[in-house]
Amino acid sequence: MIAVALCFSATGLSSAVFGAIPEIALNGIELMTPPDRAQTGDDTVSFRWRVSQELRENVRNYDITFWSTARIFRRRIPVQPEPGREEAEWTTTTARSEFRKHGRYFWRVTAVDSQGYQTQSAIRSFVLPRPLLSRMFHAWYFPYEIQFGLTRRNRTAEYKAFLNRLTPSTHLEGYGDVGLFFKQPNFLSLPGTLEERFYLMSPVGLGSDWRYRVSIFRNEYMAFSPEIRGGIAWFSTGIQQFSSRRYHVYLGGNCEILPNAYVTVFGGWLPLYRVRYAEKQKGVRTFVGKGWEGGIRFVVPRSMIPVFYIAGVEIDFERIPFVVTVGHIRDDYTDVVMRNRCFSIGYLFR
Repeated sequence: MIAVALCFSATGLSSAVFGAIPEIALNGIELMTPPDRAQTGDDTVSFRWRVSQELRENVRNYDITFWSTARIFRRRIPVQPEPGREEAEWTTTTARSEFRKHGRYFWRVTAVDSQGYQTQSAIRSFVLPRPLLSRMFHAWYFPYEIQFGLTRRNRTAEYKAFLNRLTPSTHLEGYGDVGLFFKQPNFLSLPGTLEERFYLMSPVGLGSDWRYRVSIFRNEYMAFSPEIRGGIAWFSTGIQQFSSRRYHVYLGGNCEILPNAYVTVFGGWLPLYRVRYAEKQKGVRTFVGKGWEGGIRFVVPRSMIPVFYIAGVEIDFERIPFVVTVGHIRDDYTDVVMRNRCFSIGYLFR
């Protein structure tokens, strides 16, 4: 459980604003100030708590843990107790830059004794409201995920023969990419979510995807969201005055397994997939195909692998999604089948 205490400067909060809220004491840890659900716009915020004498005699250190409503943001701060004092606190002078991004936060205090036994406090929350302009444009300038992907084409005999006719063929054999994801829920006051992905591709390439998703069904076991996606990419081929461009359109949906959506299954139809290439004898041509694409996205819950630290860096597998995607696209003119398989790993910023 978690404890919160905020100590403000002269411009701080008054009890008249929040009313009389009783102190919280749990397992010998008493939360002091401020009251639960406090709001502040100050940069200097102090978290203060009081510990019973019995617990204080054996305390080796305290840990303060913060997390956001969606549990994406998480931070742990160690605090050393001061001998002879029944109170302890931790103060930040950069609260607005540290905590404003997510809005509402929760925190708790954990007392660790000399034997490693942990005693946790109750939970409190606090809010640092964002200005209107920040709320409006926040999702556009803060990516919510970075993703690294590797795409390969299945080298069937038919596809090998197709590649042998090309010059060059590298951009149709496979590629790696690194992309940034942005998200705007309720875009233009509509019920769905707009997502954008901008990425760099190897050996040399640039691309972007735009998708719009609407949740139409949700209960305690699963949620279903249809989506439409369009994308464009540019590849350098190494041939003077010739580059390849790729376009695609995707119609499909996502099925999230609830609670917590640790597993998401997705799939859909590709009514349009175009990519330019050059044949050795016939010059520049275009692969114009249709097909399907599907896969699975999963994260490892904290109940399986708890959060741990390496050299002070938090490792949280709930913020590291893994994605496996397969695709099947047939060219309308040559009947060549392009079978794709992609493995991606990401990191959620928020």
